[in-house]
Amino acid sequence: MKVSVLVTFYNQEKYVDDALQSIFSQKCDFDFEVLIGDDGSTDATIEKIKHWQEVYPDRIRLYIMERNPKVKYNGSQRASRNRLNLLKHVQGEYFLFLDGDDFYTDENKLKRQVEILDNPQNADYVMCAHNVYSYDEKTGANTPFLNKRKVLRLKAAEYWGHYYFHPDSIMIRSKYISKIPTDIIVDYFNDNMITFCFLKYGGVYYLPDIMASYRQTGDGIWTGNSEFVGKLRNLMDLDLEFKIFPQLYKYSLIRHRADIHYFVTSKGQNDEKKVLFYEKQIQQDKLEYAGAWLQYNLKIQKMNGRMGKQYVQAWFLYIFYHVLWLLTGH
Repeated sequence: MKVSVLVTFYNQEKYVDDALQSIFSQKCDFDFEVLIGDDGSTDATIEKIKHWQEVYPDRIRLYIMERNPKVKYNGSQRASRNRLNLLKHVQGEYFLFLDGDDFYTDENKLKRQVEILDNPQNADYVMCAHNVYSYDEKTGANTPFLNKRKVLRLKAAEYWGHYYFHPDSIMIRSKYISKIPTDIIVDYFNDNMITFCFLKYGGVYYLPDIMASYRQTGDGIWTGNSEFVGKLRNLMDLDLEFKIFPQLYKYSLIRHRADIHYFVTSKGQNDEKKVLFYEKQIQQDKLEYAGAWLQYNLKIQKMNGRMGKQYVQAWFLYIFYHVLWLLTGH
């Protein structure tokens, strides 16, 4: 088995056909499998998947997560566990994720990425990424996600400090799955954390071609939350990055400079229930850095923006990180 395509769904019945059709339209001269993780959908998502499974019984394996209708779950945690569960069943030499509402736009996508990773000259690269479309479902606008028009061969530090490639685009060497710290990331294996966990083992090869479409529906894990919650979650990732790969410490600070800036300059939040949930998770998982920034922000809110000692210290830290970013290149 050469490639494992890992697709995650939750109540996305209207997107199932687009996602799976884009996979099975791929022109490949190698075997690939499709592992589907459903997070306990209550609409017709599972029925649609099973229809596809009847057509491709040797290619599709479906794993359904249990869900108690009386329990209110956190979407990001469930998505993380859904992805990690699929990783346990990977048989391909390479694997990649696809969110259920996204789809491939180039029928040679898998073949081209395999060719890159199969090339002995690219043995130092643990991942192969490419550009994607950002498709706004409400407006119909379809624009390139990145303005990067040349091949990039990036070492881990260079990628982490200065680049972001959409997770839907990234093919990864499966031999490193057993090395990722699943006990630490069990509730955090989303977006940036997916790529970060594998940077210990090599760099990223980037193709400028647009070969997938990232659909923006407005109700996703990131787009469905407030900016405050999004920035807070990014700083929670920062704590984990220090634990997982401390050698990239300064590059993690550079990567999260916008999150730090937000917590320095913003004086409050607008979703107290969600913030309370993440505050408890921060305490539970002992995320000291995120916890300190959250408490700082809440104290500034109570001070009504008055210049206190903590405010001055936070600004000093922000300036330090910004200088560090400038010194390391951008």
